[in-house]
Amino acid sequence: MAPFWDNFDTRSGSVRYLIDEDFEGLDMSIPGLQRAKDLVRSKYGYNIQPRIFLRVEWNQKFIYPRRRYPDMPSTFQCIVVSDGIDGFILYVYQPGMMLFKKDPTIRRVNNGFSGFINFESIETISYGKYDMDTTSNVGINGIHSITI
Repeated sequence: MAPFWDNFDTRSGSVRYLIDEDFEGLDMSIPGLQRAKDLVRSKYGYNIQPRIFLRVEWNQKFIYPRRRYPDMPSTFQCIVVSDGIDGFILYVYQPGMMLFKKDPTIRRVNNGFSGFINFESIETISYGKYDMDTTSNVGINGIHSITI
């Protein structure tokens, strides 16, 4: 999974994880779980009964080299929700929080990538675009989803 794959400084900011699993069914009071369930139902018409929930947030990550862009941190999330049979990935790019900047002076090709790679294919959400926070495939800017 690649919520945002580009040349950024992994030492900057923080990474926060929240994971929960309960094969009897998860407590819907887990922050973000109800929202993820609602988005899955809206996008796919599937009323998921979540049993696995993972949320990873990359907070205040800077493009490399940070010294060239000291005021351009970005924050984004990857959420995985599954009922043990079907799974869904939600990439969340809060509008106004994705401050990465394309800079052709760093390298000739400056592409961002977001998507999912498995042994059979690459399912790409966005390639070569830095507009994930202003686009969507679920009807809400900044949120993109794929099935796993």
